[in-house]
Amino acid sequence: MSDPMLREKKFLKPVLHILEERSHDRNSIVRQMAVRGLGNLVYGAPEKVKKHKKFLMVILIRALSDPFSSEVIGESMKAVAKVLKELKEKDRGSSFRDLTQQIRTYFDNNYYSQPSSIESLGPGQSALNYPSAGNPGNCGS
Repeated sequence: MSDPMLREKKFLKPVLHILEERSHDRNSIVRQMAVRGLGNLVYGAPEKVKKHKKFLMVILIRALSDPFSSEVIGESMKAVAKVLKELKEKDRGSSFRDLTQQIRTYFDNNYYSQPSSIESLGPGQSALNYPSAGNPGNCGS
């Protein structure tokens, strides 16, 4: 599903700005939906993901540290997985190492509570040095 309106610069910028603002909202459900919307940009305007990767990754990495909502964190992980899947390895940049460390720390603290989140990372899972979520007895490090 590709949205022609999002391909136009005059519509995409306001949408990105609104989602970025909403990612700071006091309501965790609003933050969660804003992060989901940023992740869904991959489907609505995939060719724009590479152009706005830094903007997207800054917001999504910040959402991984949401102190009040594990739902926002989980949504951010899903959105990051979508964005990373769209980017080639050379396009991921140095923020990928920071992201990997942040996600690894999260899973070290919450591994048994959300093992399916590891699988949602797809190819990114190997960067975390974790086995498949179906085998929690052998977790990296």
